[in-house]
Amino acid sequence: MTVQPGLFPLEGMIDIHSEAAQTEFLDKARSAGLRAVVLKWPGAQDSAPAAMFANHFGAQSSPHAIRFFGGVVLDRAVGGLNAAAVEACASAGGIFVWLPVKDALTHRLRNDISTDGAVHVVDADGQLLPEMLAVLESVARHNLILGTGHLGPTEVAAVVPAALRHGIRRVLLNHPLLLGFSMDDLPRLASPGVFFEHCYTPDHPKPFDVGLIAEAVRAIGPDQSLIGDFGLYGVQPNIADALIAWGMPPATVRLLASDTPAKLLEL
Repeated sequence: MTVQPGLFPLEGMIDIHSEAAQTEFLDKARSAGLRAVVLKWPGAQDSAPAAMFANHFGAQSSPHAIRFFGGVVLDRAVGGLNAAAVEACASAGGIFVWLPVKDALTHRLRNDISTDGAVHVVDADGQLLPEMLAVLESVARHNLILGTGHLGPTEVAAVVPAALRHGIRRVLLNHPLLLGFSMDDLPRLASPGVFFEHCYTPDHPKPFDVGLIAEAVRAIGPDQSLIGDFGLYGVQPNIADALIAWGMPPATVRLLASDTPAKLLEL
């Protein structure tokens, strides 16, 4: 399917999943009129301080400036399942804690990367590790959003119920269809406070059927489904453009790209 950029206007949209770290990217987000952007930096440092600075300088230039949000990815760069990294993120104004991405076992297996040093969240019996429980306690205490990162179906099936039991109010399953989840897995994980993120880059070297995203949205509902990773704003085709090209009604795309992310962020 050929997707042209600009089929869906980004003004007022929320990009819940941006891995860009360049200042020119932030400028493009402002120029495109986005309402908010979540900075997610796998394998790197906490993005909360960068979001804080971006908001400060943006507020000086415009009374209706875009809002940037940050958080920490619990990859090896920050010590893996490190509750102290969660505490530092919260103190810097971060609102997201993502479980391992580049160092997740599932990520490494699916990308033919050595599993030596992978960050595990469960033991050999499938029970959550003590350090994983400590992370959940910290996330709950600060009312942060827990992202499942690149964990696989078995790990997520253990993490999500435990997160809810710990009092975590907002859990985001990060692009499960790209991580080996079946369509049957998704409804079993659907609970109040659990959201399902879908990412798709039309020109990504790994092809993916955007129709599966539409099917997943139908299965869960747009009130708990959202889309992210809009690429280079206004230049590259993005997931919203792809869903419009596929035939999804613009009103539904707007729910996925604006209303539901706003609910997750409590805007």
